[in-house]
Amino acid sequence: MQSERNTDSWLSNEGYNLILRGLSKLEPQHRDQLTKDVLLVEKFTTEKLLERYGLGSQTKTSEIPGIDQIFNLSPLAKEGKKRNLHLEIMGMPKSGKDTLLQMLDTLNNKAIICTFEPYASIKNWKKTMPEDALTQEHLKLAATFGEFISGEVLARRKGLEKGALIIHNRGFTDHSVFTTARLMYGEIPLKDYFNPEQGWIFRTSMAMDAVIILMQGIETSTERQNTDTRPGKHLTPDFLTLLYEQYLREIIELKNKGQGNLVVFDSSEGIENNFQKLKSILSKISGKKI
Repeated sequence: MQSERNTDSWLSNEGYNLILRGLSKLEPQHRDQLTKDVLLVEKFTTEKLLERYGLGSQTKTSEIPGIDQIFNLSPLAKEGKKRNLHLEIMGMPKSGKDTLLQMLDTLNNKAIICTFEPYASIKNWKKTMPEDALTQEHLKLAATFGEFISGEVLARRKGLEKGALIIHNRGFTDHSVFTTARLMYGEIPLKDYFNPEQGWIFRTSMAMDAVIILMQGIETSTERQNTDTRPGKHLTPDFLTLLYEQYLREIIELKNKGQGNLVVFDSSEGIENNFQKLKSILSKISGKKI
């Protein structure tokens, strides 16, 4: 697909061409004008928001404001005496999310419970339900409730009605970030996630007690793929650029919404250092020694 751009300057040349390359990957029936317009607007919105905060795809992890700090720290020790606590961990590919949670599991701490992509049932509903059987709002509510209840069920199986630290690995908030990058990359058709009358299916988030975002540069994700025996499919420069920008946007938006216990975690260090750092963060947030 050739660029038809001439003097337009509302979107960067790099951003415009990224969207065009993504559109070219779609099946012809999905390369309609609505898809192009919606994705260009999304890219423009992301670029301008990041520009306002002095951020972009070239921003180094160390340059992200407040890296390795806890924004809106609100220790949850008192809340943990009344109910279970819900945290979300998300971030760049090869940042160590799975490994870190596996290491947490080896601590044999009964009160730490991990879920993996707890929103995933929404994918099956979308495939099996008749078209238009559920509105976008129905799907949002179902996915958000599904994320919460999946963790609570696991806690109840351990006899914990309060005090558990439920960590959602790649939950619904992460899903929205990843899906936006996949749409721009041309991996999925827009119609699966956007309705002209109802809007975006995934533009919602659960009121998490804490959100931990693992950030590392595009080069770090690429280097770790080269040493990994399980190469991921989302590790091309184009996709990682789109994804990195979306995580930066999510950080800004969560800060602006006043998300409590928001952590932007520099995951570019070694896994053991990252594990010690994660334990320290969880201890501060939960009020318990991890």
